Order: sequence, then C-alpha cells, then structure tokens
Amino acid sequence: MTATITGDLTFDARGRPSGRLLLDIGNWPVLLAALRTSGVIDGDRAGAVEGAFGAVSSTGPDGLPRVRLPVTLDSGVAAIGPIVLGTLPPWLPG
Repeated sequence: MTATITGDLTFDARGRPSGRLLLDIGNWPVLLAALRTSGVIDGDRAGAVEGAFGAVSSTGPDGLPRVRLPVTLDSGVAAIGPIVLGTLPPWLPG
C-alpha cells in the first residue's frame, strides 16, 4: 500500500490550513482491511467505502487498484467532494 498527498496549503491567522490536495492511495484494499481489522472503521462503513472506492478506482502502473481523491481544506475543515471528513486542529500557533 502506498499513499501520497500533493498540493498547496495556506494558513489563516489562527493556524488553520486551507487548500486543495490530491490524495493518491495505491492498493487501497490493503489500507481498508487494516482499518477494519484495527477497529478504526466498522464493517458497515468499510463496505460503503469499498463500494465508493471501487466505483472511482483505476488500475495503477503496478497493476494494483488505485484511487485518487481531491481533498479540500477550508479553515481546517477537511472534505472529499461534498463529504465533510471533519475539522482539523490548528497546525501552526495562532
């Protein structure tokens, strides 16, 4: 499993990040299995993620499944498309 994040961030006066990133996860089924096994994500949610990733997944140059997701950060609020993932704490002292 590989994961990279690329993009640019800026920080507001309170140290909260904003910007557009691209999250690229190679062999994402391994990551999903680890999250499920460790209890980070339950079976129902894992099934939903598997269906969503499967719908947008492609085959990487290594022949393994790969998913590329645009991540938006807006004053610390992280989202993939219209799905809000949560709010990040400030990264820099404000």
